[in-house]
Amino acid sequence: MLGMTCKLAVFSLFLILFLSPAYPYALLREGPSSSAGSGTEEYSLEKALDILNESDWARQQTVTQVVSGVGSGEYGEKEIFSRYYIRILSAPPIRKAYESIRKQMKQDHPDASLHGNLDLSAYDDSRFLVIGVAFRSNHPDLEGMVLNNFRSQTVETLQNRAYLSTTRFPQVRLAEYAAPSDPAIGAQFVFPRLIDGESVISPGDTSFAFELDLPGRRVPELRVTFPVTDAVVGNSSAIAGGTGAT
Repeated sequence: MLGMTCKLAVFSLFLILFLSPAYPYALLREGPSSSAGSGTEEYSLEKALDILNESDWARQQTVTQVVSGVGSGEYGEKEIFSRYYIRILSAPPIRKAYESIRKQMKQDHPDASLHGNLDLSAYDDSRFLVIGVAFRSNHPDLEGMVLNNFRSQTVETLQNRAYLSTTRFPQVRLAEYAAPSDPAIGAQFVFPRLIDGESVISPGDTSFAFELDLPGRRVPELRVTFPVTDAVVGNSSAIAGGTGAT
């Protein structure tokens, strides 16, 4: 889209530490975010992580598989723990949370090699709704396989595998797709906001779903629902609104 391949920096390694399956809630406050705050002040690290994990614009889907046998898995694991992180990149609070973390990293680590230039402005496009999907697993082979799977996909191969659905518009197909260039953002799924002049997601909708079925027997299927908020519909003042995930 739209120059969608954002060139993010090594700050993503910092994000991966706190968003990894081993301790995804380590720095989160108790309970979800009640609002995204005002549009002027920066988010604290705690608040930014809260929004990226526990807000109306973020979802997680976890899959576990018990590994049986003496010594258990190939890497000694007793269970394979995998998690999708799904975020609405079009929502201003999500973009602001990423930017706040980058700025915090820049303050704490002035070394230029640790931060770089984060630019999520490409996702601020009234024509599209952009959903980012990242994946983490405690099984390196599975994580690598899923990442390679994302990288090998195109908008054509995903036409019957990735959908956005509302009551009025079931199974809306992709307009564009960008493979992961940064593991903290993940793959980017781009859907049209309008079909035949009608809004795919309107204020009258209560929720919408995102579905993804990547090829591969070991790759977990994904289906999550999001509530409809002003930030999703496209109200630019909505950075002050929205509630935590239920």
